[in-house]
Amino acid sequence: MRMVSVHSLALDQTIDVGRRIGQYSQNNSGPSVIFVGGVHGNEPSGIFALQRVLARLEKADIDFSGSLHALSGNLHALQHKERYTDYDLNRIWFDLSANGKGEKAKNALEKTERNELVIEFDQIIKSNDGPFFVFDLHTTSSYSVPFLVLGDTLRNREIVHDIPAPV
Repeated sequence: MRMVSVHSLALDQTIDVGRRIGQYSQNNSGPSVIFVGGVHGNEPSGIFALQRVLARLEKADIDFSGSLHALSGNLHALQHKERYTDYDLNRIWFDLSANGKGEKAKNALEKTERNELVIEFDQIIKSNDGPFFVFDLHTTSSYSVPFLVLGDTLRNREIVHDIPAPV
């Protein structure tokens, strides 16, 4: 498994992570929630937050229905503290050839990152019950309060109803 060192300036801390940060489940039926931190390499906060949440869940043995899965996004960019290497991972999720990026995009490091994430998603979907929810954790480059961005559906509204953050 590929591991990279990720540094947080805010915490003045470095950790080693792979594609899978971890998971938490008590084998109770329920939804499967997938969190991806570090899709942008200059946003390592999600990686650190996911590690902390998993550690607290394990330590407190929290009663939990369903499963929580934590993944690292762009490992290469995280290691190099860059937003991305060749192309923004969030902008090339679908077939790279359709984006008109040419030969360079076909060989983009982010294509490998995306493909590795797809493999992880497939494994999670095959080995867990649905429904499935995916959260892409980001930060901003200026002072701001935490907020959520989501597709405006009734199901999503129901899910975030009790989260004390702007939507």
